[in-house]
Amino acid sequence: MPSHKLVNRSVVVGFLVAIPVLTRTSWAQETPDSYSDLLRKAIVGARIDRGGTFRLLYPSAGWHPPGPQFSCVRGLGNGPAAPFLIDVLRDGPGWSDAELPKGKGNLYRYVARCYAALGLGSTSDSRAFEPLLAIVTNADIKPYEYRVDRPTQKGQYNLRCYAAFALGILGDQRAVEPLESTLKREGFVECAYALARLHAVPAAPTIISVASARNLFTVDLHQCLEYMLRTKFDLLIAA
Repeated sequence: MPSHKLVNRSVVVGFLVAIPVLTRTSWAQETPDSYSDLLRKAIVGARIDRGGTFRLLYPSAGWHPPGPQFSCVRGLGNGPAAPFLIDVLRDGPGWSDAELPKGKGNLYRYVARCYAALGLGSTSDSRAFEPLLAIVTNADIKPYEYRVDRPTQKGQYNLRCYAAFALGILGDQRAVEPLESTLKREGFVECAYALARLHAVPAAPTIISVASARNLFTVDLHQCLEYMLRTKFDLLIAA
């Protein structure tokens, strides 16, 4: 009887040891190549509106915080993916033209950097802060312009704006001061959304002032201010 108990105990111990081993093995299967495949599928398979625009941020649907929302593809919005996303943010993905729609390689690579910025915010990984901040504060990084419907109309993707929004998702309070400074200087509404997510109450006058001066106010931004200030208020349009 004692030997029988000993055998059962060893089986249980062996089973418990096997669980973390199997778990570590499944984690180890994630590689830069698999991350690259996930990112390419997220970009190439992204929803594009009638104007040919990628929808990386989606309208609020009653979520909190209010304002634009980002949903990262499963497998990229977590800590282990952060080093890969940082590399893409800085240098772009290593995709060949053969892997992408003909004639749109540069566009897809730029959008991939924007997606990587947002993905880094979703990781909640502290390693994401410095790379994102470096993008936001680098005035040498230019937007990517594209044609909209008619040849005379243009739209743009701005990597710096997406990186600013990502800092709000990341939730690091060190971002408050540089985001407020960038909002004053550049007028990026994404900075306002990020400050609202960070509950940066002292920045509210700056948000209101810049949004009023640059005609940035929307229902979403109004709701974000109410969320940040925890109070309801009405906007009055000056005559």
